[in-house]
Amino acid sequence: MKQGTGKTARSFIVERILLEAKSLLTHTELDIAEISHNLQFDEPTNFSKFFKKYAGLTFDF
Repeated sequence: MKQGTGKTARSFIVERILLEAKSLLTHTELDIAEISHNLQFDEPTNFSKFFKKYAGLTFDF
C-alpha cells in the first residue's frame, strides 16, 4: 500500500474514518454516541479521544 500511495494502511484508515466522522457531524443530527457507534467505536469516549488526536478538535458533552 505504501509503495502505491505513499501512505501507510493505518494513515489511510484514519483519514477515511475522519472523513466519515466529519460528514456525519456536519450533515446529520446524530449525537456523538450514535456517530461513534456507526463508526464502530466501543465507547463514545474512545471516539472523542481519536477525533481529538487526529482532528485536533474536542466535543462538548
